Amino acid sequence: MEIQTALNIVNGDPVSGDGPGFVYKPEYSFHAFDYSYRLQGAIGLTISMNAPSTDREDARRGYKKILEPLHTTFVIVVKNCKSDDDFLYEIMKAIIELETHEAREFLRKTGTYSAPFHPHRMDSMERYSRYSGRSVNDDMNYGAYAPIPRSRREDEQAAHVERSAVPAQNRPRTVAEPVVFALNNGPRTVDNDGPAAPNHVAHWSGPDAPHTVDS
Repeated sequence: MEIQTALNIVNGDPVSGDGPGFVYKPEYSFHAFDYSYRLQGAIGLTISMNAPSTDREDARRGYKKILEPLHTTFVIVVKNCKSDDDFLYEIMKAIIELETHEAREFLRKTGTYSAPFHPHRMDSMERYSRYSGRSVNDDMNYGAYAPIPRSRREDEQAAHVERSAVPAQNRPRTVAEPVVFALNNGPRTVDNDGPAAPNHVAHWSGPDAPHTVDS
């Protein structure tokens, strides 16, 4: 499959005016961009969704706090896709990866409201690995170093500097952006029952979103 064909299936065809070639849940949106400057025959696929906060206290309250749109980007090598169905299968794999990640944050025990398979804590990641056979490294790498469209790199960096000078409460809500997850080596916390996994990733909505990783 050609890069432009894949982009048209996700984003719609700007020439003909045709819309995207697939639909999914109404709370999800998709955006694709050319990533072949870094990986031959590849696109970046950003999946955005409005989702409740998965923090422990929000779980106790029934997951009623809705966050700004959360964005996750996946790389898909479309040159290996021989048909629309081949490409849609790759999209489905990305959706399943995202849905599984979120499910592991949402599933909590009543009483303690601990998340036994939380994807941002080492003990929970190792427990999930024992059951699923999935490598802990897959969790460590999930969403890290998300690709950015080459044409937007400098714009994103400039926006980050500009937004950092504005008080958080005065910043506009961000739209879906390909910068979706970032390595979190900073002060974000993991609730109050142990240290965070080293180099874990945090949901990202714009350059400096305040979402915390909880377990």
